[in-house]
Amino acid sequence: MVKSTPEEQSLTNNQYYRATGGTALKAWIMNTLNFTGRSSRAEFWWMALFFMVVEVANYYVVMSFAPPFSFRSIISLLEIPWIALVVRRYRDAGIPVSLAIFQIGYDFLFHYVPVSASEPVLLVLGWADILCWLVGLILALLPSRKLASVVEQDNP
Repeated sequence: MVKSTPEEQSLTNNQYYRATGGTALKAWIMNTLNFTGRSSRAEFWWMALFFMVVEVANYYVVMSFAPPFSFRSIISLLEIPWIALVVRRYRDAGIPVSLAIFQIGYDFLFHYVPVSASEPVLLVLGWADILCWLVGLILALLPSRKLASVVEQDNP
């Protein structure tokens, strides 16, 4: 279900702004390459739940059956739409997009670039990754900024 008005959808460059439930999944698919709009907390958190289920399934399959193929390649395909969603969510909360790019870049480097380092260095990098994740979680909880037309109406 989409709870936004056509005016809000136009102002946010997202026809699914404030989508909930299954509509959030449809919004995520339809906005795969939309890096310019905004996404509400509900749209973001429904997709975070979806990704958590996918990650748990990935962990279960890999740890239980150890198949030659895991969901990692599928999860990698979902990265670009997830990045677009994070950028839209940060923009909606009024957070500089450059912070999202830094966090996503660090996460990519930590998880996908092989590093030959000593155990203490890897431990520090791991804690820094957890810190980036927690900061992103807190920032995603921030409320949405008022839309431009709503702000103009509040200030006569």
